[in-house]
Amino acid sequence: MNCDLCGLPLARSKVQQVGGKKIFRFCCPGCRQVFLILSTSPEGMPINFRETELYKACVESGIIPREEEDISSRETPKDSPNRESSPPPLRLTIKVEGMWCPACSWLIEEVLRRTKGVLEPQVFFLSDLVHVKYSPHILSPREIMTRISRLGYRPSLFQDALAIEREKKDLQLRLGVSSILAMNVMMISLALYAGFFRDLSQTAIGYFSYPLWVMTTPVIFYGGLPILRRAYAGLRYGSASMDTLISVGALAAYFYSLVQMARGSLHLYFDTASMLITLVLLGKYIETQAREKVSAGITDLYKLANQKVRLFTPTLTLPPQGGGDSSETLLLSHPLAGGESPITLSPLAGEESHINSPPSAGPELQINSPPLPGEGPQTTPPPLVGGGWGEGEKERWIPAKDAKPGDEFLVLGGERVPLDGRVFSGRGDVDQSIFTGEAMPVRKGPGDEIMGGVLLLEGNLKLKVTRVGQESTLGQMITLMQEALSKKNPVELLADRITHWFVPCIFVIAGAVALLLWRFNSSVDEALLRSLTVLIISCPCALGIAIPLVKVAAIGVGRGKGILVRNPEALEQAKDLDTIVFDKTGTLTEGNFSLQEIFAEGVSEQEALGRLAPVEAFSTHFLGKEIVRKAREKSIKMEEATAFEELEGMGVKGSAGGTEVFIGNRRLMNKFGLDLSSSLENRAFFSESRGMTVVFFGWGGQVHGLLVFGDSLKRGVTDLVRKLQARKMITWLVSGDAPATTRAVAEESGINEFRGQALPQDKVELIRSLQQKGRRVGMVGDGINDAAALAQADVGFALGTGTNIIQEASDFTLLAADPTRLLEVLDLSALTAKTVRQNLFFAFLYNALAIPLAVAGLLNPLIAVFAMFASSLTVVGNALKISRKKTL
Repeated sequence: MNCDLCGLPLARSKVQQVGGKKIFRFCCPGCRQVFLILSTSPEGMPINFRETELYKACVESGIIPREEEDISSRETPKDSPNRESSPPPLRLTIKVEGMWCPACSWLIEEVLRRTKGVLEPQVFFLSDLVHVKYSPHILSPREIMTRISRLGYRPSLFQDALAIEREKKDLQLRLGVSSILAMNVMMISLALYAGFFRDLSQTAIGYFSYPLWVMTTPVIFYGGLPILRRAYAGLRYGSASMDTLISVGALAAYFYSLVQMARGSLHLYFDTASMLITLVLLGKYIETQAREKVSAGITDLYKLANQKVRLFTPTLTLPPQGGGDSSETLLLSHPLAGGESPITLSPLAGEESHINSPPSAGPELQINSPPLPGEGPQTTPPPLVGGGWGEGEKERWIPAKDAKPGDEFLVLGGERVPLDGRVFSGRGDVDQSIFTGEAMPVRKGPGDEIMGGVLLLEGNLKLKVTRVGQESTLGQMITLMQEALSKKNPVELLADRITHWFVPCIFVIAGAVALLLWRFNSSVDEALLRSLTVLIISCPCALGIAIPLVKVAAIGVGRGKGILVRNPEALEQAKDLDTIVFDKTGTLTEGNFSLQEIFAEGVSEQEALGRLAPVEAFSTHFLGKEIVRKAREKSIKMEEATAFEELEGMGVKGSAGGTEVFIGNRRLMNKFGLDLSSSLENRAFFSESRGMTVVFFGWGGQVHGLLVFGDSLKRGVTDLVRKLQARKMITWLVSGDAPATTRAVAEESGINEFRGQALPQDKVELIRSLQQKGRRVGMVGDGINDAAALAQADVGFALGTGTNIIQEASDFTLLAADPTRLLEVLDLSALTAKTVRQNLFFAFLYNALAIPLAVAGLLNPLIAVFAMFASSLTVVGNALKISRKKTL
């Protein structure tokens, strides 16, 4: 028998694959893996697959044997024995597009492993990355990418990650070299200042200036090179910055010391110049680490938005090629297909690899799932990854950005859901804490919506894509957070304006000090040192990072707790609120209305539901959906309704069975002249006084009955209201529901002020009237239905699940739909404002004290260096307090 791929004799090979009713046999593991890639290709199995570039490249690389002798000699090329004389290996990271299944990553890794000069290839399928350790004297990065591209993939250098990593390593290296040299300069300088060498002659002591000069030079021109470059670039464009001050100060101290050294003087300031550069680099490193820490919650979103998704498409047909009869249809299925025993694929490290297929496996191929996220690269060929949950489907992997609404995808337990989707098969528990901050698992099943990025703890789900790209939950959150980070509040704009003029003013002050001292017959040395101290001790850096670092920290901490900050200015305003207005339904109450009672006059309950349900079938309101559900529960036949119209804040109307039907509140009944009997009025008042929601219905000029819906307060609402009132805040409840119902809910929750039967414009008027009385008002409600009221309020808080957050007209979005999170927002606002004030106070106080002291000559340049560093460190450390806060 011959191999179904290359046509060579099978010999003793037991490598095989089941597809449809056909068992395909291969001479080696390489042939089987290439067969799987070809058969699961998104473009379909090529008719002449032996003419494809993939097949030819695999033959050339030795993955597919050329002749029978190759089958028994499949050893990986050994490294050169003369490695000792070779240059050290380099590392390369490549981004690869076009990998559609884990077998692709195995193929790329095997081809690279067999490439002379490649020492250690690692291919990560889920992240589309290839890490290669290679010998630069044997092959170049371009040749490595050419090998990959010949397999049909699209390689490119992973510039972003490399650039960031290079920048961090460069900073660490410059800091390390500068620190070692600067500490030695300081040690010798302190010894000279302390008089340890007073027994030596002046000439002998002068020789110590040369090692100081030698060690300071690389600190200035290697460690400080990025600073000098930025300062030079700023001067070219007429802009002075912190780098300008540091560069002028360091170079002035350095060249002044050179002149003094040439004169034979021991009054040198090499220690000042070297410590200035070293401490600035240390401050930059600490600031970089701080930014990474405070922005960790934000960068998580970017990582989650770039996952891979396992899609399903119709099965393709295998063309009749190869050494055997291969005309069968290859049906691929997943191991989760109902109840059958999976085929175990043994490791493919040797030629005795085979498949143990139980007799009960049936005609469909059962496989192991691909590795979960977080596992390492493929070191052995992966099992077959093709398939779905039924006959006629196959599996392929694509980047999440390439998926389209309606695509079907599978998520296994332990994986993150890559896209927003609706479950249509399977059940499982998901962890939504990445969005909501709540670690409590949530059970999901058919019909439930799931946000991309949540973790599937257990179970397996099959979903249909609902939103992709910027319309997805992750996309919306990233967009909004980018906008929030780019916005600047008035205090930040003021700090920017001050920083812009700060550096020129310092140069003017330093120049003025030097001229005045020279004018009043002070020595040139004294004038230069005094002005140098002014330049060094001035610190616009602390002022420049005082607010941005706090803002990033606050937005990151909020995101981790399920609080999306849409307007950073609101972080300053929320702490000053003295009035909170709550919407009722879905905000303080669960919003899960159940139809508890139906009261009808002159018609039966069956007839009433038969007229109401067809009209409400067109409504998106949750009360309408509950009416339809009740009708279906009672198996009531629903006719097609026409002329449907929704009247905002009142209800709906439409024609059913040739009769115009009205469903809504008292305003709707009055508007269309429907008479309401006293018995129904009394019944409605009784239900409303118990906190129930009442909906009237009628036709033919008469109200024929009412529907009673029940709802309940959310957990913790009463405690929330009590705590707000303890903070001297006035609480209001507004609702489109009846006044009696609104009063009952207000009394139950402890709210003193309320207004019922309020239209959206009535809520806006209420907030406006409170503001005219001098109140600072916060509105808590639904992000879309209450958009006008949220926009009118001083600060708007929207509760929701995050599916339409981009449309909300709020300053904050509470993704957990938990009103008690309002307290955390208020506390975060207070903490943020306090930290900003402290940072600005430290920055202004430092400069207000330090600059006059420097002008007065009470400080020397070395003390100025340490004082400048301490001021920046104080601001950074204070901002980090927000990130370290476990509870607000």
